[in-house]
Amino acid sequence: MIQQITLRFAAVDDAAWPGIPEHELHASSLQGLLFQTALPLYSAAEAAWLHEHPSPKPYALAPLYGPGRALRGLRISSWSARATEALLEGWQRVYEQGVVLQLGQRNRFVVEEGRYATAVSFLQLLAPKPRPNMTLHFISPTASRRGPRRLHLPLPANVFARPAQVWQTYAPESLRLPDGWGDWCEQHVMAHTLPDGIGVLRVSMFPGMLGMDVARDMTRAIDEMQCDRLIVDLRGNTGGGIGCLRLMSLLCDDRRGVGYSLGRDALKAGRTKEQLPAFDRIPSSKWGVLPLAIKFARAGRSVAVYTERLGKARHHGRVALLINEHAASAAEMVAAFASEYGLATLVGAKTPGRLVATSAFKVGHGYRVALPVAAYYTWKGTNLEGHGVVPDVEAPLDAEALWGGVDNQLQRAMSLIMN
Repeated sequence: MIQQITLRFAAVDDAAWPGIPEHELHASSLQGLLFQTALPLYSAAEAAWLHEHPSPKPYALAPLYGPGRALRGLRISSWSARATEALLEGWQRVYEQGVVLQLGQRNRFVVEEGRYATAVSFLQLLAPKPRPNMTLHFISPTASRRGPRRLHLPLPANVFARPAQVWQTYAPESLRLPDGWGDWCEQHVMAHTLPDGIGVLRVSMFPGMLGMDVARDMTRAIDEMQCDRLIVDLRGNTGGGIGCLRLMSLLCDDRRGVGYSLGRDALKAGRTKEQLPAFDRIPSSKWGVLPLAIKFARAGRSVAVYTERLGKARHHGRVALLINEHAASAAEMVAAFASEYGLATLVGAKTPGRLVATSAFKVGHGYRVALPVAAYYTWKGTNLEGHGVVPDVEAPLDAEALWGGVDNQLQRAMSLIMN
């Protein structure tokens, strides 16, 4: 059973309500409103129990905003009878005593109204006639960011992992999901085929320092598709480790230079790319990690990268690579490599140019400072930092068409490799 408490706040005018110290409580966050205001008014013991409850907590908070992002209320969902009782009793006291709440430096308000609802499922709480089925289409980019370039579609794992964890913890055993149902949320490589022998390989990031898992998944996807033409979708790819080398190796049949990074010592010594330790093979198992660790122990950040010489493939010479302003780091290494050797037609928008290797250092009081420690250059000596990779065919994403189910960038790539 799910309970939901909806609170509506009324803003307090400082001139009309001077505020009495013992009737005014301050908090710096929504969690603070809960544990510094409502719950202690009911029971300090219950507040401590709920605060120390292991994850996932038996409740969830959702702010309700009005015009201008002003906080106008709070919605609390609970799936524990004990938690619900504490929350109801606490907020009832806040309302009855007319406690003035303050969130941060502003937002002084009182609880004007409270509502309580209960249902068997969230769908019953959200709508009187819920749809029996819901389909989510994840489109690229799939990375969630903050700021003016905020993207609206987070990764599937961010959407489903937390709700699934809560459901599996608190739902009756007969209603729990089968094991492994959400493994697809963690997939970084997805592939499917289109008509006319076109394969689409979508890589959202290159996790892991050596990227053995993502390398295996990309190779397996290519082998299973057996396509004559290939579209590689790196839009929204946030980068990662050297697992990107496998993707570059899948674009050519021989061993060729990809790029190199220079640390301070190698730069001072005037070492050339040919003099740097060569990385040209992603190990297939953990047994291959130790030799690499020994080989690069003294190399620091200075290394030259070469493709793995995987042999010929049916799609070679008929490849399109989708990029955009959110394809960064290792994704830009792939794009630059394909562009320099003419291995693929780049379609989409210019990449951001974020490739400098950094290291974070603790400076105390919970802060870290990230400093650049090595510069990356393509094999032809191009420094992409701050410049990015420009596509061969610029195709701005048509958001309106995308809402209608039409990916204009993908269609452009299809037409190019067909011709």
